[in-house]
Amino acid sequence: MDIINFDDPAIKLLIESDSITDCYPHSHLPKKLVDPTTEKGKSCQFEQIDTTIYEDEARMVAFRTTYERVQPWIKALNIFYFEFYGKHSDKEISWVDSPPTLSQSQSLKITGSQSEHSETSIKQSYTKDQHVNTDENGNYADNIKRLQFGLTETVSKLESSNSFNTEKILKAVTDCEKAIENIPQSIKQLKLTAVETIQPADVTALKKKVQLLEDEIQSLKSQLQTEKGNNVLLQEQFNTAIKHEQSMLEDTRNQIKLMVSSNNNEIDFKSKRLEEKNEEITQLTSSLNIVKKKLDEAQDEILQLKSNISASLDEATTRSIQKELVREVPPAKPKLLFVGTSNIQGIHVEKLTQAADIKKVIQYTLDDTSEFLSTFTDTPDMLVLHSLTNDLKTKQPTQCIDRLFHIISEASSKWPLLKCVISFTTPRRDSITNFTNAQIINALLKQKFSGVDNIFFADHTNMLVNGNPNDNLLCEDKIHLNDKGISILASNIKRAIHTGLHIPLPPARPRSRSRQRPNRGRGRGRGRDYD
Repeated sequence: MDIINFDDPAIKLLIESDSITDCYPHSHLPKKLVDPTTEKGKSCQFEQIDTTIYEDEARMVAFRTTYERVQPWIKALNIFYFEFYGKHSDKEISWVDSPPTLSQSQSLKITGSQSEHSETSIKQSYTKDQHVNTDENGNYADNIKRLQFGLTETVSKLESSNSFNTEKILKAVTDCEKAIENIPQSIKQLKLTAVETIQPADVTALKKKVQLLEDEIQSLKSQLQTEKGNNVLLQEQFNTAIKHEQSMLEDTRNQIKLMVSSNNNEIDFKSKRLEEKNEEITQLTSSLNIVKKKLDEAQDEILQLKSNISASLDEATTRSIQKELVREVPPAKPKLLFVGTSNIQGIHVEKLTQAADIKKVIQYTLDDTSEFLSTFTDTPDMLVLHSLTNDLKTKQPTQCIDRLFHIISEASSKWPLLKCVISFTTPRRDSITNFTNAQIINALLKQKFSGVDNIFFADHTNMLVNGNPNDNLLCEDKIHLNDKGISILASNIKRAIHTGLHIPLPPARPRSRSRQRPNRGRGRGRGRDYD
């Protein structure tokens, strides 16, 4: 197919011509194009012709564009269809404007018909319209490059257009000056000729001709002055447009620099946070591995101790010890100091055991417990501690163990014959982290104090079901124990107290039938014994 020769002087002249701009000025073109509503309109692509939208009999093609590119497309289609295809005898071209009178409130509809292969011709002739600037930054960077390219191209076009118009004006001015310079010489020559050859009858006609020439001179001078003024005006307009475009370009560059700087700062901040989190994860993983290793070692040690005890004590020795413990009657009840958190508030000391005189004190944290023991003046025979429930929420398991060890050491130094019962943490469901830390603390307690003289444990594993907390023993807050849970807690502590004092547990009382009847349990939670 034929291709437009852009080196053709006639084509260049058409491209540089302002005839289309004059016929379709920006002020009369629409400031916004209406979005398509029909299916065919919606299927049109941006400045790419799809020949499958219309049937061949319709002899129509269509595409979508933006309102800023309407005027360039009018000029391009005018050159392509009328000046190029219009000169071919085998082409039938028609140009329709609807509505006839253009205004700012009316839309412009341009339709064109062409023979086959029109789509290929347009794509080959106007490949720049189908180009999209892309780079590794995606659409965001593409928009920035389009803006820079559009501003630079606009400045270049304005400069080219101004240079062309200036050359035309300067040429017209030069022609006028040459004409003015030649007119006096012509008048002088006419005068000489008139003196020599013209008859007196022709003098009047010559004077009229001279007057006409002088009038023409004045007209040309006026035209020259007007052209000079137009030239100055065009130059000022060009300079103003250049300054405006340069200002827009500079603002765009500053915005780009600001966005790049902001993005870099955010990336650096996120990278630093990521490194800190990775280090924290690494430290936690290392701590967990150490705790697991210590727990395994403690369990192995416990199994070994149990094996040794089982091997060293035979049945006869066990009976002898039990009989001796039964026969031993202490001369006086030992004094027992019971310190713990709010979970022991529901335990009645007179119901806990008759084997000792018990003083119960509520202290919510390990620090409170340490301060209280430092000011306690009496001398207890046994110290019962249930003080780890609240501290495990704010301290690491190892910190809790170290603080408890310090408290027991100070108490042992103050009362050398003191025996101590450590109550393990009770199960809870408020947080999986708190429950896990509680189990770790219990394991570390066994490891830390197993085999230490005068240290006994109150283990609460009977509050677990398959290794998980028993919901039937917890209050609604999933932390504190209900009446049933407090009863089991008291029973476990009672067992540890009797073991530490070497006093056998009293036999459990058989339940009467009245206590086994249904619907008889209301109001009986506080009056129970802790078996």
